[in-house]
Amino acid sequence: MPLEVWPAGQSITVAVNMLMTFAVAQAFLPMLCRLKFVLFFFAACVVVMTLFVAFFLPETKGVPIEDMAGVWKAHWNWKRFVDDSDGADALRDIEMGCAGEAKKTSLA
Repeated sequence: MPLEVWPAGQSITVAVNMLMTFAVAQAFLPMLCRLKFVLFFFAACVVVMTLFVAFFLPETKGVPIEDMAGVWKAHWNWKRFVDDSDGADALRDIEMGCAGEAKKTSLA
């Protein structure tokens, strides 16, 4: 299933990245003018983000995208959110669902 949702995931990633970059750029100068220790605030944010990455995101270097479901199933936190099925039923639903009906009506 990861290959089917990859473009949507990339779009969300880029949008969130641009939104957060905009927020930091807009917040930095006003905070720098008003707060004496603004760099400590951003340093604390970096520490929190580093801890999140260290504890909640598994290592994926060298793992093919087809095997990513297994990586999430093996992770101590995310395994409770991942379905144990192989995804074959969901793939059949996608192939047999509304997309198939749209093809039939467009050809008629």
